Amino acid sequence: MPREPIHRNPEPSPGHSRNLDKAPLDVRELEDRGIKWIMECPENLRGALLLLDEKLADQLDFTQMEQMRTSLLPKDLRDRNADLLVRLPYLSPEVSETPAVFVFVLMEHQSKPDNLIVFWLLYGMVLIWEREIRQWQKPDTRGALKLSPVIPLLLYTGDCKWTIPLSLEGIVALPELCGPFLPRFNFLALNMPVESKDKLAKHPIGAVLEALSKGSVSGAELLAAIVSAAERLDELEETNRVAVERAMAILFLMLYHRRSEEEGDRLSSELQQMLSQKKEMSGIMRTMADALMEKGEKIGVEKGERIGVEKGVRQVAGDLLRQKFGNLPERAERCLLTMDVAGLHRLTLAVSSAKSLDDLGLQ
Repeated sequence: MPREPIHRNPEPSPGHSRNLDKAPLDVRELEDRGIKWIMECPENLRGALLLLDEKLADQLDFTQMEQMRTSLLPKDLRDRNADLLVRLPYLSPEVSETPAVFVFVLMEHQSKPDNLIVFWLLYGMVLIWEREIRQWQKPDTRGALKLSPVIPLLLYTGDCKWTIPLSLEGIVALPELCGPFLPRFNFLALNMPVESKDKLAKHPIGAVLEALSKGSVSGAELLAAIVSAAERLDELEETNRVAVERAMAILFLMLYHRRSEEEGDRLSSELQQMLSQKKEMSGIMRTMADALMEKGEKIGVEKGERIGVEKGVRQVAGDLLRQKFGNLPERAERCLLTMDVAGLHRLTLAVSSAKSLDDLGLQ
Protein backbone atom coordinates (compact mmCIF):
# COMPACT_ATOMS: atom_id res chain seq x y z
CA MET A 1 0.00 0.00 0.00
CA PRO A 2 1.48 3.41 -0.94
CA ARG A 3 2.47 5.56 1.99
CA GLU A 4 1.57 9.25 2.11
CA PRO A 5 1.35 11.75 4.93
CA ILE A 6 -2.22 11.97 6.17
CA HIS A 7 -3.93 15.25 5.27
CA ARG A 8 -7.60 15.97 5.78
CA ASN A 9 -7.60 18.78 3.21
CA PRO A 10 -5.70 18.86 -0.12
CA GLU A 11 -4.53 22.40 0.69
CA PRO A 12 -4.48 22.90 4.47
CA SER A 13 -5.49 26.31 5.68
CA PRO A 14 -2.85 28.49 7.40
CA GLY A 15 -2.00 27.06 10.79
CA HIS A 16 -3.28 23.58 9.87
CA SER A 17 0.16 22.03 10.25
CA ARG A 18 2.15 23.82 12.92
CA ASN A 19 5.80 23.66 11.93
CA LEU A 20 7.97 24.61 14.90
CA ASP A 21 10.96 25.30 12.69
CA LYS A 22 9.09 28.30 11.23
CA ALA A 23 6.35 29.42 13.60
CA PRO A 24 7.14 31.53 16.66
CA LEU A 25 6.51 30.05 20.11
CA ASP A 26 4.79 32.23 22.66
CA VAL A 27 5.59 31.15 26.21
CA ARG A 28 1.83 30.87 26.74
CA GLU A 29 1.79 28.01 24.21
CA LEU A 30 4.27 25.96 26.22
CA GLU A 31 2.06 22.98 26.96
CA ASP A 32 0.72 22.88 23.41
CA ARG A 33 3.65 23.14 21.04
CA GLY A 34 6.46 22.69 23.53
CA ILE A 35 5.51 19.21 24.69
CA LYS A 36 4.71 18.18 21.14
CA TRP A 37 8.17 19.41 20.07
CA ILE A 38 9.73 17.19 22.73
CA MET A 39 7.70 14.18 21.63
CA GLU A 40 8.65 14.66 17.97
CA CYS A 41 12.10 13.37 18.95
CA PRO A 42 12.12 9.55 18.50
CA GLU A 43 13.96 8.82 21.76
CA ASN A 44 11.53 10.89 23.80
CA LEU A 45 8.50 9.21 22.25
CA ARG A 46 10.13 5.82 22.74
CA GLY A 47 10.60 6.69 26.40
CA ALA A 48 6.93 7.62 26.81
CA LEU A 49 5.84 4.31 25.30
CA LEU A 50 8.40 2.47 27.41
CA LEU A 51 6.82 3.86 30.58
CA LEU A 52 3.49 2.32 29.60
CA ASP A 53 4.24 -0.81 27.56
CA GLU A 54 7.86 -1.94 27.53
CA LYS A 55 7.20 -4.96 25.32
CA LEU A 56 5.53 -2.81 22.66
CA ALA A 57 8.27 -0.16 22.73
CA ASP A 58 10.92 -2.85 22.27
CA GLN A 59 9.23 -4.16 19.10
CA LEU A 60 9.20 -0.84 17.22
CA ASP A 61 12.02 0.71 15.19
CA PHE A 62 12.24 4.32 16.37
CA THR A 63 15.30 4.96 14.18
CA GLN A 64 12.92 4.83 11.21
CA MET A 65 10.16 6.94 12.76
CA GLU A 66 8.17 8.87 10.15
CA GLN A 67 6.20 11.88 11.36
CA MET A 68 2.97 12.75 9.56
CA ARG A 69 2.93 16.55 9.29
CA THR A 70 -0.69 17.16 10.04
CA SER A 71 -3.25 17.44 12.82
CA LEU A 72 -6.15 15.01 13.08
CA LEU A 73 -8.06 17.35 15.37
CA PRO A 74 -10.79 19.74 14.21
CA LYS A 75 -9.47 23.26 13.76
CA ASP A 76 -11.35 24.70 16.74
CA LEU A 77 -9.82 22.07 19.05
CA ARG A 78 -6.18 22.71 18.18
CA ASP A 79 -5.91 25.73 20.47
CA ARG A 80 -6.65 23.50 23.48
CA ASN A 81 -4.89 20.28 22.53
CA ALA A 82 -1.92 19.15 20.48
CA ASP A 83 -1.65 15.88 18.60
CA LEU A 84 1.16 13.95 16.98
CA LEU A 85 0.94 11.14 14.45
CA VAL A 86 3.94 8.97 13.60
CA ARG A 87 4.48 5.78 11.64
CA LEU A 88 6.86 3.19 13.09
CA PRO A 89 8.04 0.00 11.38
CA TYR A 90 8.42 -3.18 13.39
CA LEU A 91 11.91 -4.35 14.24
CA SER A 92 10.86 -7.84 13.11
CA PRO A 93 8.81 -7.80 9.86
CA GLU A 94 7.18 -11.13 10.71
CA VAL A 95 5.33 -9.55 13.65
CA SER A 96 2.40 -8.42 11.46
CA GLU A 97 0.92 -8.56 7.97
CA THR A 98 1.34 -4.79 7.80
CA PRO A 99 4.88 -3.35 7.79
CA ALA A 100 4.29 -0.63 10.37
CA VAL A 101 2.07 0.75 13.09
CA PHE A 102 0.72 4.25 13.65
CA VAL A 103 1.08 5.91 17.04
CA PHE A 104 -1.44 8.68 17.58
CA VAL A 105 -0.53 10.89 20.55
CA LEU A 106 -3.10 13.28 21.98
CA MET A 107 -1.64 15.78 24.46
CA GLU A 108 -4.03 17.22 27.03
CA HIS A 109 -2.75 20.00 29.25
CA GLN A 110 -5.76 21.94 30.46
CA SER A 111 -6.39 22.29 34.17
CA LYS A 112 -9.89 21.02 33.42
CA PRO A 113 -9.52 18.07 31.03
CA ASP A 114 -11.79 17.71 28.03
CA ASN A 115 -14.48 15.14 28.83
CA LEU A 116 -14.60 14.19 25.14
CA ILE A 117 -10.94 13.19 25.04
CA VAL A 118 -11.73 9.48 24.49
CA PHE A 119 -13.99 10.40 21.58
CA TRP A 120 -11.18 12.42 19.98
CA LEU A 121 -8.83 9.44 20.28
CA LEU A 122 -11.33 7.24 18.43
CA TYR A 123 -11.98 10.04 15.93
CA GLY A 124 -8.27 10.20 15.08
CA MET A 125 -8.04 6.43 14.65
CA VAL A 126 -10.98 6.41 12.22
CA LEU A 127 -9.43 9.23 10.16
CA ILE A 128 -6.20 7.24 9.82
CA TRP A 129 -8.04 4.17 8.59
CA GLU A 130 -10.23 6.24 6.28
CA ARG A 131 -7.07 7.57 4.60
CA GLU A 132 -5.69 4.07 4.16
CA ILE A 133 -8.98 2.89 2.64
CA ARG A 134 -8.94 5.78 0.16
CA GLN A 135 -5.38 4.89 -0.82
CA TRP A 136 -6.37 1.27 -1.31
CA GLN A 137 -9.32 2.26 -3.51
CA LYS A 138 -7.04 3.90 -6.07
CA PRO A 139 -6.95 2.02 -9.40
CA ASP A 140 -3.24 1.15 -9.26
CA THR A 141 -3.47 -0.50 -5.81
CA ARG A 142 -3.05 -4.27 -5.69
CA GLY A 143 -3.81 -6.89 -3.08
CA ALA A 144 -6.29 -7.29 -0.25
CA LEU A 145 -6.86 -4.40 2.12
CA LYS A 146 -5.07 -4.68 5.46
CA LEU A 147 -5.38 -1.62 7.68
CA SER A 148 -2.44 -0.66 9.87
CA PRO A 149 -2.77 -0.94 13.65
CA VAL A 150 -3.16 2.37 15.47
CA ILE A 151 -1.89 2.80 19.03
CA PRO A 152 -3.64 5.72 20.70
CA LEU A 153 -1.65 7.43 23.46
CA LEU A 154 -3.15 10.01 25.80
CA LEU A 155 -0.59 12.26 27.50
CA TYR A 156 -2.03 14.39 30.29
CA THR A 157 0.36 16.92 31.85
CA GLY A 158 -2.15 19.11 33.66
CA ASP A 159 -1.80 19.79 37.36
CA CYS A 160 -5.26 18.62 38.43
CA LYS A 161 -6.29 15.05 39.14
CA TRP A 162 -7.99 13.45 36.15
CA THR A 163 -11.62 12.70 37.03
CA ILE A 164 -13.33 12.43 33.65
CA PRO A 165 -14.37 9.09 32.07
CA LEU A 166 -11.72 7.16 30.17
CA SER A 167 -14.22 5.14 28.12
CA LEU A 168 -17.07 5.87 25.75
CA GLU A 169 -19.49 4.49 28.34
CA GLY A 170 -18.90 7.64 30.35
CA ILE A 171 -20.15 10.00 27.62
CA VAL A 172 -22.92 7.96 25.98
CA ALA A 173 -26.42 7.65 27.48
CA LEU A 174 -26.34 3.87 27.43
CA PRO A 175 -29.28 1.72 28.48
CA GLU A 176 -28.41 -1.91 29.15
CA LEU A 177 -30.06 -3.19 25.97
CA CYS A 178 -27.78 -0.94 23.84
CA GLY A 179 -24.55 -1.78 25.68
CA PRO A 180 -23.33 -4.48 23.24
CA PHE A 181 -23.35 -1.98 20.35
CA LEU A 182 -20.98 0.61 21.76
CA PRO A 183 -17.48 0.63 20.19
CA ARG A 184 -14.77 -0.45 22.61
CA PHE A 185 -11.03 0.07 22.21
CA ASN A 186 -7.95 0.24 24.39
CA PHE A 187 -5.46 3.07 24.61
CA LEU A 188 -2.34 3.96 26.56
CA ALA A 189 -2.51 6.86 29.01
CA LEU A 190 0.06 8.79 31.01
CA ASN A 191 -1.81 10.66 33.73
CA MET A 192 1.02 12.67 35.27
CA PRO A 193 -0.61 13.79 38.55
CA VAL A 194 -1.07 10.17 39.67
CA GLU A 195 1.75 8.24 38.00
CA SER A 196 4.05 6.33 40.37
CA LYS A 197 7.71 7.24 40.85
CA ASP A 198 8.69 3.69 39.88
CA LYS A 199 6.95 3.95 36.52
CA LEU A 200 8.40 7.38 35.71
CA ALA A 201 11.90 6.19 36.64
CA LYS A 202 12.03 3.76 33.70
CA HIS A 203 13.23 6.48 31.30
CA PRO A 204 14.47 10.09 31.63
CA ILE A 205 11.38 11.36 29.82
CA GLY A 206 9.42 10.44 32.95
CA ALA A 207 11.30 13.05 34.97
CA VAL A 208 10.87 15.61 32.16
CA LEU A 209 7.11 15.09 32.00
CA GLU A 210 6.89 15.27 35.78
CA ALA A 211 8.63 18.66 35.73
CA LEU A 212 6.39 19.87 32.90
CA SER A 213 3.29 19.03 34.96
CA LYS A 214 4.40 21.43 37.73
CA GLY A 215 3.47 24.71 36.11
CA SER A 216 1.60 25.97 39.18
CA VAL A 217 3.99 25.00 41.98
CA SER A 218 6.41 27.28 43.81
CA GLY A 219 9.65 28.35 42.14
CA ALA A 220 11.72 26.23 44.53
CA GLU A 221 9.68 23.10 43.80
CA LEU A 222 9.87 23.70 40.07
CA LEU A 223 13.65 24.17 40.22
CA ALA A 224 14.03 20.89 42.13
CA ALA A 225 11.95 19.07 39.50
CA ILE A 226 13.96 20.55 36.61
CA VAL A 227 17.30 19.71 38.24
CA SER A 228 16.06 16.15 38.81
CA ALA A 229 15.04 15.93 35.14
CA ALA A 230 18.42 17.34 34.03
CA GLU A 231 20.23 14.69 36.08
CA ARG A 232 18.24 11.97 34.36
CA LEU A 233 18.72 13.56 30.93
CA ASP A 234 22.47 13.44 31.50
CA GLU A 235 22.15 9.68 30.85
CA LEU A 236 21.21 10.50 27.23
CA GLU A 237 23.62 13.39 26.67
CA GLU A 238 26.18 11.33 24.74
CA THR A 239 23.83 9.11 22.73
CA ASN A 240 20.71 11.21 22.13
CA ARG A 241 21.67 14.84 22.33
CA VAL A 242 18.69 16.03 20.29
CA ALA A 243 16.35 14.46 22.85
CA VAL A 244 18.20 16.27 25.63
CA GLU A 245 18.35 19.62 23.83
CA ARG A 246 14.64 19.68 23.15
CA ALA A 247 13.74 18.71 26.69
CA MET A 248 16.13 21.25 28.23
CA ALA A 249 14.83 24.06 26.01
CA ILE A 250 11.24 23.51 27.14
CA LEU A 251 12.26 22.96 30.77
CA PHE A 252 14.00 26.35 30.61
CA LEU A 253 10.79 27.89 29.27
CA MET A 254 8.96 26.48 32.29
CA LEU A 255 10.80 29.03 34.43
CA TYR A 256 8.84 31.79 32.71
CA HIS A 257 5.54 30.00 32.24
CA ARG A 258 2.78 31.62 34.32
CA ARG A 259 5.43 33.79 35.99
CA SER A 260 6.69 37.34 35.61
CA GLU A 261 9.82 37.96 33.56
CA GLU A 262 11.57 39.13 36.72
CA GLU A 263 10.80 35.88 38.55
CA GLY A 264 11.75 33.87 35.47
CA ASP A 265 15.13 35.61 35.27
CA ARG A 266 15.75 34.90 38.95
CA LEU A 267 14.82 31.22 38.60
CA SER A 268 16.95 30.94 35.46
CA SER A 269 19.99 32.26 37.30
CA GLU A 270 19.38 29.90 40.23
CA LEU A 271 18.93 26.90 37.92
CA GLN A 272 22.17 27.53 36.08
CA GLN A 273 24.02 28.03 39.35
CA MET A 274 22.63 24.74 40.69
CA LEU A 275 23.67 22.87 37.56
CA SER A 276 27.12 24.47 37.41
CA GLN A 277 27.84 23.25 40.96
CA LYS A 278 27.50 19.67 39.75
CA LYS A 279 30.73 18.88 37.92
CA GLU A 280 29.21 15.85 36.28
CA MET A 281 26.59 18.12 34.71
CA SER A 282 28.96 20.13 32.50
CA GLY A 283 27.66 18.28 29.43
CA ILE A 284 24.10 19.24 30.33
CA MET A 285 25.21 22.85 30.83
CA ARG A 286 26.62 22.94 27.31
CA THR A 287 23.49 21.24 26.04
CA MET A 288 21.37 23.85 27.78
CA ALA A 289 23.24 26.52 25.84
CA ASP A 290 22.45 24.63 22.62
CA ALA A 291 18.86 24.27 23.80
CA LEU A 292 18.57 28.01 24.36
CA MET A 293 19.97 28.60 20.88
CA GLU A 294 17.39 26.14 19.53
CA LYS A 295 14.68 27.94 21.44
CA GLY A 296 15.82 31.34 20.26
CA GLU A 297 16.45 30.45 16.62
CA LYS A 298 14.13 27.58 15.72
CA ILE A 299 11.22 27.85 18.11
CA GLY A 300 11.65 31.58 17.62
CA VAL A 301 10.20 33.66 20.45
CA GLU A 302 8.58 36.87 19.23
CA LYS A 303 10.71 40.00 19.54
CA GLY A 304 8.64 41.45 22.38
CA GLU A 305 8.61 38.15 24.30
CA ARG A 306 12.22 36.97 24.26
CA ILE A 307 12.02 35.84 27.89
CA GLY A 308 15.74 35.96 28.45
CA VAL A 309 17.07 33.73 25.65
CA GLU A 310 20.26 35.79 25.18
CA LYS A 311 20.58 36.31 28.91
CA GLY A 312 20.28 32.58 29.47
CA VAL A 313 22.98 31.68 26.93
CA ARG A 314 25.29 34.34 28.41
CA GLN A 315 24.73 32.98 31.92
CA VAL A 316 25.46 29.40 30.86
CA ALA A 317 28.68 30.43 29.08
CA GLY A 318 29.86 32.39 32.13
CA ASP A 319 29.07 29.52 34.50
CA LEU A 320 31.03 27.06 32.36
CA LEU A 321 34.04 29.40 32.28
CA ARG A 322 34.01 30.00 36.05
CA GLN A 323 33.56 26.30 36.72
CA LYS A 324 36.76 25.57 34.78
CA PHE A 325 38.94 28.66 35.36
CA GLY A 326 37.61 30.24 38.58
CA ASN A 327 36.90 33.98 38.85
CA LEU A 328 37.23 35.71 35.49
CA PRO A 329 39.39 38.78 34.84
CA GLU A 330 37.69 42.03 33.92
CA ARG A 331 38.51 41.69 30.22
CA ALA A 332 36.87 38.26 30.03
CA GLU A 333 33.76 39.58 31.79
CA ARG A 334 33.56 42.47 29.29
CA CYS A 335 33.85 40.04 26.38
CA LEU A 336 30.99 37.99 27.79
CA LEU A 337 28.80 41.08 28.07
CA THR A 338 29.41 42.22 24.50
CA MET A 339 29.53 38.87 22.68
CA ASP A 340 26.56 38.03 20.48
CA VAL A 341 24.50 34.86 20.94
CA ALA A 342 26.26 32.95 18.14
CA GLY A 343 29.65 33.77 19.65
CA LEU A 344 28.46 32.67 23.10
CA HIS A 345 27.27 29.41 21.62
CA ARG A 346 30.67 28.74 20.01
CA LEU A 347 32.30 29.61 23.32
CA THR A 348 30.30 27.01 25.26
CA LEU A 349 31.38 24.33 22.79
CA ALA A 350 35.05 25.29 23.08
CA VAL A 351 35.33 25.51 26.88
CA SER A 352 35.83 21.79 27.53
CA SER A 353 38.95 21.55 25.30
CA ALA A 354 40.48 24.93 26.20
CA LYS A 355 43.52 24.94 28.50
CA SER A 356 43.38 28.65 29.26
CA LEU A 357 41.27 31.74 28.71
CA ASP A 358 43.83 32.77 26.12
CA ASP A 359 42.85 29.76 24.01
CA LEU A 360 39.37 31.23 23.94
CA GLY A 361 40.51 34.76 23.13
CA LEU A 362 39.41 36.04 26.55
CA GLN A 363 42.77 36.80 28.18
